[in-house]
Amino acid sequence: PTCPWADGQKEESRLALHLSIGSLVGEGTSGKVSQLLGAIDGGRYVVKQVPLKRAEAGECMVLADLVHEVRLHRLCSAGCSSIVRYIFAHASEDSLVVTMEACDLV
Repeated sequence: PTCPWADGQKEESRLALHLSIGSLVGEGTSGKVSQLLGAIDGGRYVVKQVPLKRAEAGECMVLADLVHEVRLHRLCSAGCSSIVRYIFAHASEDSLVVTMEACDLV
């Protein structure tokens, strides 16, 4: 099956992605944001976890809409210092995980 984030490329292999998640730093309507621990480059990062199905509402998030939002974030953050820098995103069966540079709260 073709995934909306694969741009027509066939999946040839899988790589298990294990992230060490720290304390919760924020929560919004679409998901929760936590610290990412153990980055080997010494950077400060956060991980936003967006469930693809909201248990309380019983509704499914539309993956294609989320992927579009992630792509816009990637494009906008590359050229604007006022937007939190996008690092990468990963979709699993039940959630979308977006990794971003951590920023200080004002």
